[in-house]
Amino acid sequence: MTMADESSEIAKTLMRACEDLEQASRLLEEVGSIGLWSKSDDSSDNRRKRNGIREADWAVSSACRRLAALQTQHADVNAIEAELRAVVAFLEPLPDGIPDTMGDNPELDSKIGGALERIEETRRRATELAAVL
Repeated sequence: MTMADESSEIAKTLMRACEDLEQASRLLEEVGSIGLWSKSDDSSDNRRKRNGIREADWAVSSACRRLAALQTQHADVNAIEAELRAVVAFLEPLPDGIPDTMGDNPELDSKIGGALERIEETRRRATELAAVL
């Protein structure tokens, strides 16, 4: 594989990973707005939050696996993959800490907001890298 072919493959994979990250962002934004405008019972709101966080985790995991499959020595790609692994490690245990009866939880909201920021920043970096490859 030539350098140009490898760069093209990396750029395509980065853009697919960005699509996964966009989906994760959308899911976390939805999780953040659950119960904001209308209340249902805590049980169903919390169940929706758990499911949304799990789905966001899966989307970030998918992006991470895409980059890992490249098996490249490109330092920027590997740094993005490492950041995604860290986000997955952060998101993975969150749903288990949401019981059915939990009301508003500013700490959880803060964690979701922090994860969303990290995902958005990583997506921005991946998009910029794909554009220059």
